[in-house]
Amino acid sequence: MSPIYYLPGYGGQLANGLGRELMRRGYDIVGRETRGDFRNLVFDDQTQAVQQDLKDHFWRKDARVICNSYGGYLFLHAQAGMEAFIGRVLLLSPIVGEFSNAQARTSFSPPRPTRLKELAEAKKFNSPSSCEIHVGE
Repeated sequence: MSPIYYLPGYGGQLANGLGRELMRRGYDIVGRETRGDFRNLVFDDQTQAVQQDLKDHFWRKDARVICNSYGGYLFLHAQAGMEAFIGRVLLLSPIVGEFSNAQARTSFSPPRPTRLKELAEAKKFNSPSSCEIHVGE
């Protein structure tokens, strides 16, 4: 079975959380941890690294990509700068821009918080060929 390309949430590791569970079930996981050296890159370099990973190692119809939260945000920005990805993509509660919750007193503003919305409204976003998005409360 070919490996799954995994992008975890902000500050996430491949071998923790969902990545750990996928490995426990026998899946081979590769991808980018969103911490350490990768996190220290400027945002454009992060998205270019994801683009290069996909083009070099996962550009085929049977490829599988799983992204969680901020990892989904990285993937969507990488996708915005390339042809429609031909593999299968699963986005779990992807961040798509800035948000705040007054009741919980939390907020988050990622780099380029309005870019995805602008591309979608202009009908210029290259959607992946096969993409499932799951969100919840």
